[in-house]
Amino acid sequence: YMQTFFMWILHHFVQRRISNIAHNKTVRYLNRVFFEYDECKSEKMLLEENLKNFFYADIGETDYRSLHIKKILKLQPNDRLKCGILNFGCSDQSWVVESRPNNGVLLCLGTLEEFYKPKRPIVDIILAVPRPLRLERLLSVISCQGVGKLTLVGARKVEKDYFGSHLFRRPLEMRNELILGLSQAGTDCFVPEVIVRKNLTKYLLNDFDTNQFNSTTSSELPTLPTSTLALIAHPPNEDDVTGGRFFDQLDSLLQASMANVDSGLHHRVVVAIGPEGGWDEEEVVMFEKKGFRRVMLGNRILRTDIAVSVALGLAHEWVDTRLNNPNSIE
Repeated sequence: YMQTFFMWILHHFVQRRISNIAHNKTVRYLNRVFFEYDECKSEKMLLEENLKNFFYADIGETDYRSLHIKKILKLQPNDRLKCGILNFGCSDQSWVVESRPNNGVLLCLGTLEEFYKPKRPIVDIILAVPRPLRLERLLSVISCQGVGKLTLVGARKVEKDYFGSHLFRRPLEMRNELILGLSQAGTDCFVPEVIVRKNLTKYLLNDFDTNQFNSTTSSELPTLPTSTLALIAHPPNEDDVTGGRFFDQLDSLLQASMANVDSGLHHRVVVAIGPEGGWDEEEVVMFEKKGFRRVMLGNRILRTDIAVSVALGLAHEWVDTRLNNPNSIE
């Protein structure tokens, strides 16, 4: 009997431990709750004598979004929250219709008119693939800071085994991490497009084209040509008059592009971040032949995750203060 009793205690302890671990992995802290388009259903309702088209989403009890709404936000029926439909739009007028004990949450995301389409990020990144665990942690950071396209490339200092990671074998897991970053930022609804190229030399010589960074699916400025302002994080040459300063290089590229084209341009910024050991000089030369300029991210050697955050922060700051206000450029 004592043996059976202790086995019963051990069983319940293990089950409770597993439950706690699963719960910790599932709970997320979100500033906007996102849904795939096919998760939503549309119903027409009469509102103030007008027929309105409402979007609804029904999520299960174990869904991380349901846990966030119930356990973190502690929302009750009729309470408001911010939601969005991925690659469609955002709504700040969503509310809880029904919060069912042990059976999930029913949300009304709002009417079609209440959804708005935020601006797409005009900053893209080319990233030499880091170690799988670091890449997994970095994906949500990248989408949280705002990226239009993420191109994952190989390099001489990138282990080929990295491309065998579960993230590349199961792209849905990579997408989920990107969605998590969008949910934490709560600013836009566009999941970064991911491009994978294992061979950097072949990619730059045969496949790479700055036109690939055009926002072809964007509704903003669809008829304007796109000028890509391209940077590579690498110490500058001694004869570089800008000293590799981030803003100065982008200012120079912007002035050159505006001087060469009479009509308006839709600009994008792309930054190439190397592996932990840095780019080889031959790789840097290949980038430069494609129009990239070298930039410094400070005097210290940075880990990949820190370099990505610094580069994206500087790029977005330049877009906000310089690109959107050309008169500030001397």
